[in-house]
Amino acid sequence: MSKAQIRADHVGSLLRPQRLIDALSRETGIDVSESHATDFSIDFAAADQAAIAQVTGDFIREAVARQEAIGLDAVTDGEFRRAFFMGSFDQAVSGWAKSDDTITFHNDEGAVEIEARPVVAERLEVIATPGADEARLVASLTDRPVKVTFPAASSLATPQMFKPGVTDRHYASFEEMAMHLGQILRGQIDAAIEAGATYVQLDYPAYPLLLDDRFRALLGPGADAVLEASFAADAMIVQGVPDHVTTGLHLCRGNFRGMWMVDAKLDPIADRFFSLPYDVFLVEWDDTSRMGDYAALRGVPAGGPTVAMGLVSTKTGALEDEGDLVRHIEEAAQLVDLDQLALCPQCGFASEIAGNALTEDEQWAKLELVRRVADRVWG
Repeated sequence: MSKAQIRADHVGSLLRPQRLIDALSRETGIDVSESHATDFSIDFAAADQAAIAQVTGDFIREAVARQEAIGLDAVTDGEFRRAFFMGSFDQAVSGWAKSDDTITFHNDEGAVEIEARPVVAERLEVIATPGADEARLVASLTDRPVKVTFPAASSLATPQMFKPGVTDRHYASFEEMAMHLGQILRGQIDAAIEAGATYVQLDYPAYPLLLDDRFRALLGPGADAVLEASFAADAMIVQGVPDHVTTGLHLCRGNFRGMWMVDAKLDPIADRFFSLPYDVFLVEWDDTSRMGDYAALRGVPAGGPTVAMGLVSTKTGALEDEGDLVRHIEEAAQLVDLDQLALCPQCGFASEIAGNALTEDEQWAKLELVRRVADRVWG
């Protein structure tokens, strides 16, 4: 079995139909449409997963059929069984407690504070394999490559998750906790592959934060050490993945209902980033005024990975111009071989269950545009 050729890709999450949101609210007892993502991601793990699978089944079948009809190069379940994009991990383990810390998302109109990653309050224990459940169902519905997404190893453990007086009752150090998180993550990835996943994507690596001056200031002199540890974690997590499985790393600068966290450019670490052992890099590039131009592509090794240009925005419903997208790809091809490029949206359409501010019709139109442009550019 050979790896998939990726030209028209998408990041993974799809807008939940309102009927699905209503059904999940009834099933979990959580007002899904009003809650912030991480306000209920832990509670979602405690919900009746068999009941959630029953509620979501028909909606997933419809989403898979729609992706097939468009002709996307990989198919997901839309992450319909997750409350938050990290649910493939958070819903797999017990031992969390809600955090008192918050993180800020913003856009040109304002900002919002949401709960930070949960605190590790007990020894983490694997209670489920949600990624494997996703892969098993989707593989039964399609012959196309099956994508399952997980949080990147470098984003899985943050210093705020290690709470003195709580976490250190179960882990002697942050490093021990982080190592255990990584071991669990790899186990979840292996289970998804065994269940039928042929494309594993790791989301939201830590680099945009570590390139942001404000965040680096919080870390102080330890920022460079965290950067080195991030490269090591992201490289190690995919070592030994079966040859037929495509691996992807999605670089995002935050996505919460169309808002973002940081504006960092990739250029300072481009050489090292694109040398990580992944087949595909999905890079958020829908706004070069915030993210920098395509100069970072000079760091892509010749004959190496594919870079899926995240030029189509999931933040709004406005449909990009097809000719403009082609011109952006042609501009990028001045820096890296056209055969090493692909096209995708900049992020998921619903990193948390309420989703971004666009309609389902607008979402599907954007994915159809991705396929149309890919056919126009690569044939």
